[in-house]
Amino acid sequence: MRKQHGPDLTRKVKPISRCVTCHGRGVTKGVFYEMECITCAGTGWVDYTTGQAMPAEDLVFTLSHRLLHLEQQLATLQRMQPYESSNRRGPHGSHRTGD
Repeated sequence: MRKQHGPDLTRKVKPISRCVTCHGRGVTKGVFYEMECITCAGTGWVDYTTGQAMPAEDLVFTLSHRLLHLEQQLATLQRMQPYESSNRRGPHGSHRTGD
């Protein structure tokens, strides 16, 4: 256990999930028109633990953190792609095409 005095000075990323009422769309279908979802306040995301709408500043922080993480994963996959592609060489590293 880590000893700590005072409040934590870093923001924690809260777990989020898609709203079950609107299925992440932010709107629900009324009889004649679409209305803003009441459960998620029109954002499409809710707190994972409580299932209630999150404050806007927490939601923006969480979604931007998630976006940065996905961009890093994409950059890593793009860097790895040339190494995993076929070099079109046959057995023993030859480049015989059969012509």
